[in-house]
Parts: sequence; structure tokens; C-alpha cells
Amino acid sequence: MKSGYQQWLGLTLLTLGLIAGGCSSSINDKSNILQTSVSDNAQKSGENQRKQALVEFEEADLDASWSDSDAETISFNGSSIATSAKRGVFIEHSDVTIALPGTYVLNGELSDGSIHVKLEYDGDVKIILNNASIHNEDGAAIFVEDAGKVVVTLADGTANTLSDGEQYKLADGVDEPIGTLYSKADLTINGTGKLIIDANYNNAIVGKDRLLLADGQYEINSVDDGIVGRDLLAVRQGSYKLNVAGDGLKSTNDNADKLGSIYIADGEFTIDAGADAIDSIGELLIDNGSFSMISGGGAHAASSVSSAKGIKAATLLTIQGGSFKIDAYEDALHSNGNVDIRGGQLTLASGDDGVHADQALSIYDGELTVAASYEGLEGMQISIQGGRIELHSSDDGVNVAGGNDQSAFAGRGAASFSSTTDAYLSITGGQLLVDADGDGLDSNGSIEMSGGTVIVNGPENNGNGALDYDDSFTLMGGTLIAAGSSGMAMAPSAEQSTQPSILMYYPTNQAAGTLVQLSNEAGEVLVAFKPTKSYQSILISSAELQAGETYTLSSGGQAELDEQLGLGIMTPAQPGTELVSFTISEGVTYVDESGITTMQGGFGQGGGFGGGGRGGGGRGERDDIAPDAADDRRPMQEDAPADIQTQ
Repeated sequence: MKSGYQQWLGLTLLTLGLIAGGCSSSINDKSNILQTSVSDNAQKSGENQRKQALVEFEEADLDASWSDSDAETISFNGSSIATSAKRGVFIEHSDVTIALPGTYVLNGELSDGSIHVKLEYDGDVKIILNNASIHNEDGAAIFVEDAGKVVVTLADGTANTLSDGEQYKLADGVDEPIGTLYSKADLTINGTGKLIIDANYNNAIVGKDRLLLADGQYEINSVDDGIVGRDLLAVRQGSYKLNVAGDGLKSTNDNADKLGSIYIADGEFTIDAGADAIDSIGELLIDNGSFSMISGGGAHAASSVSSAKGIKAATLLTIQGGSFKIDAYEDALHSNGNVDIRGGQLTLASGDDGVHADQALSIYDGELTVAASYEGLEGMQISIQGGRIELHSSDDGVNVAGGNDQSAFAGRGAASFSSTTDAYLSITGGQLLVDADGDGLDSNGSIEMSGGTVIVNGPENNGNGALDYDDSFTLMGGTLIAAGSSGMAMAPSAEQSTQPSILMYYPTNQAAGTLVQLSNEAGEVLVAFKPTKSYQSILISSAELQAGETYTLSSGGQAELDEQLGLGIMTPAQPGTELVSFTISEGVTYVDESGITTMQGGFGQGGGFGGGGRGGGGRGERDDIAPDAADDRRPMQEDAPADIQTQ
């Protein structure tokens, strides 16, 4: 390793069959940027194979110092320019061309002109912005056409401005530059000063090769994208305030051999984007940072552009830490491949899915709140191994494989597949709290649960169920409470499950907030739960239940409960009204107020119509149940909660 200044971004990832190329040796001499691991069904089996993805910030990338004796000055005063350089700097009218490698210190105000870097031979250039203001009415303020590498340093304590006009004068057949600060060479920006960019023609900052942001304070307004790195965009730290009509942060190289990727180690990001707040054409890895973002006007906007997601990746989206507040017109987190959440505090509001993966969605740790969504979590395979998750959805809370509803694997309102045995929901740990107007947990394949705590405040209409699956639900451990309507109520699969369950049917709807207590023969309250919505059925399963034992279900009373979950396990309680006592068997015991019953759901396990106007997973339609009316994918909540507002 190099000494002193060399830093590493250590970004850890889990990949499923993903082979991605790296960048050239100027970024990492020792290996590809991505080191991948292939593991079939890794999420389902609980494997957690992690490899380091390394992005090297070299000494020159981090060194924001300069020596006056080794630097040339270029000073602006309106339309006039003066320089200390004896050679290598050419001035024509109000345009400056830098032709030799070296360090150049820019200061003053240039009212209408440009900096053009076009070296006569290969070498590196360092540009110091030292209270410099550059406006170019008909082109880029700074255009790096030919250089080995360029480092732009924002001098400590300075404020620097770059701006352009609404039209560029480009030669016939030439389509660049397309950014106020535009580089065809590797570009690094460092220093602790401020850079203000008003991009009136196209993008603000564009690195056509690799773009590294080591530090700095950025305030960007753009008629299109904010910060674009073609081959790579890597952010080490800094402060970024972006108000853009297009994407906020973006990578664009879709070459199959070297996908453009985005890596963020840390930083503070406030982004208001007309399109995607962060959009990676390859992988997107976030290790830490603070993110406050609006895309497409937010979850409750009337209309938006073709893609208005919060954070989007084409292959793999990995979040390992950080604080996120995202208000997105479409998905808040989205990947055309896999999503991997390993930590962080995330508060999301979405007009579509809170978190969406075309393939695998894995949650290992962190605190995730989806405050508003059409569907909370969606993926072909969903694995929950840890963390604390709270979902609010106007349709399904968790949706596996999309099924017949119009969940957007192929875009908003366009599902691309139906029930499949490759689809599964696996829960081995963590806490999952679901408040769904549609199905609570909906798998168009199978469900497996062996640990963790799952609470479902499910639908109040009989066209949906708190649980819905096509193939099987194997319950082997954990705590599962699912309250909702009775018309489509389902229980885990009796033959496959090793932990007993109780499914209780009430003759009438029970009011929201009516406490449910399950006690043993000794009078100990094993489970107490207070549903937040009206309900006519409740499914209870916990490790305390034993086949052959007698239990009593009561209504009302008082109990000490977890404030967020509304749940108490082996909790002190004051008795309520006893409804029914019964002896449970292995598998599933169905009861009503008269005792054990053979009824297995309002319309039978695995069948029926999924309401909400979208077909509700893989269920077939029933002629005797009318579907709900509007086919509108917007969340039903009128306003996002106050803590999701970013401005």
C-alpha cells in the first residue's frame, strides 16, 4: 500500500451469480473493483458470503494542498484574464487553454469565458479553485478534453461558482461537452471549499471516465442530471445539495465488460430530483452517510417522468449503513437484480414499492420503515434474517413474485410473471411489522419461517388475507401473529410445519384496539396482542405452544405490550372476557367461540380472489366476490408522515 494519504473504501457485498468487471489500474492496481462470490440460494439458506469491493483513493486524489512556488496563477477580472505562466497557458479573448501538465490556481470572476484543458502530451493537471467564478454562456465552464488525470481542488474556506447558458455552440457532428464541468479524462474533486454550479444547458458535473469525489461542499442546480460518472462514481465524503430536473447522482457505462458503478463511503446528501435521486447502471453500494431525498415530486405526486425512483441499481444495490429519508414517486429502493440491506436507518415513502428487487431481496440488519407504499417489499426471493422492519401499504405488505397483480417488475402496472416454485419468502430472524390494506404476506411461491417475530395487521375487506401463499407455508419457529378479515384467512401448512398454530374466527368484526389474550391452564398469558385495525380472524403461533396442551382465548383486559408491535410474550396482564378454551393439536388448530372447528378459512386454503383491484397474488378470481374498484397504484394515505418530508 502507499503511505499516508492512501485510503480505501471498504464496501462489502453479497452477490448471487453476478460477475462484474473492474476499472483500470489507476483506481486499483491489485484487483478488480468488484470481487464477487457465487452462492446458489444463499439468502434462503442463511449463508452470508461477503467479499470486499475496493476503490482506491490515491495520494493525489486526497491531497488538497499546493505550493505557490510550484503553481501558476490564472486570475479573472470580468472579461480580462492574467496569468503567471510563461508557457503552457494560452488565452484567446476570454477563453483559457491549459496545454501542459502542472498546478494552476484560479481566482476572480470570469463573466463569459471558459477553461479548456487539452494537453500537448500525456500528464496530470491540478486545478485549484480559490474563490473562482466562471460563467460560459455558450459552452462548459471547465472542459477537460485531453489529459491523463485532472484533480480539481476546492480551496479551504472558499466559495467557487461555475455556470453556463441555455445553449452551447458545438461544431457540426459534435455532441460534447454536455456538462458545466465536463471531463473526458479521469476526474477527482477534493478539498473542503464550496462549489456552486448552475447548469442551464444539460448536466452539472460529468466525468466521462472515472469520477472521484473525495470531499467538498456542493450546491448544484441543473436542468438535467447533477453528478455523472460514466465508468465509476465514487464518493468518499462531503456535503451535496442537489436540485435537478433529471437524476441526482448517476453512472452511465452499460458496457457488459465494465459496468458503471456507484460507491458511497460517507457524506451528507440532500437531493430533490425530477427523475431518480441516485441511478447506477451497474452496482450501487452505500456504506454510510446521511441521505434526504425526493424523486419525481414524492410518493403522492400526480404524475412524473418515466423513472422517478429514490435509489436505483441495474444489478446489485447494497446498503450497509447510513441514515435515509426517501420520498419517491416510484420505488424508494429498486434493483433490476438484487437488493442487499445490511444496516442503516431507512424511512421510506413510495408511490409504488418501498423496496423492490427483480431477483433477491435480503435484509440482514438495520431499521427499515416504509411509511407509505403500494407494496412494502417486493422480490422474486425475499429473505429476512434480522433487523427491525415496519411496512405500511395500500396493497400487499410483502409480495413475492408479483403474481397476477400489477406490481412493477416490468415497470409500473406491468407484472412479468405469475406463480412460480422459484419464488419464496424466508424469515429466520428480525422483527417484521406489517400494516396492509391488501394481503399482509403474499407469496406466489412458498413461505418458510424458522425464527424472528412477524406481526400482521391485515386487511379489513374479505377480498384479501393477512397471509396468502400458493405452494406452502412451513412454520418451524419464531412468533407469528396475523390479524385481519376472515374471508380469505389462511394458516401455515399443517403437514409441513413443526410449530403449532391457532387460527381463531370471530362471529363479527372486532374493533381495532381490542386486546387478544392467549393463556395456558395455569393462567399465564403466553401471548397478548392489540390489533390496530378491525379484525374477524387472528392467527397465533409461538414457541410456547405445545400440542396436547389446553389454552384459553380471551378478549379485552390489559397487558404490558411492546409499544411498536402491540405484542406481549409471557407478559403480565389483567384478564379479559374468556371466549373459548381448547386443546391444540400438531399443525393448525382452527377454533371459533364454540370450540374447535374444521373450517379452514373463509373460502378455503389457497383459493379465492385477492382484492384491492389487482388480483392479489396468484389466487384465481371468484364470481361471487366483487373486486374493489379503482386500479390506482398510488398509496391511499393522503400525505407522507412528517418525518419523511425532506424539505
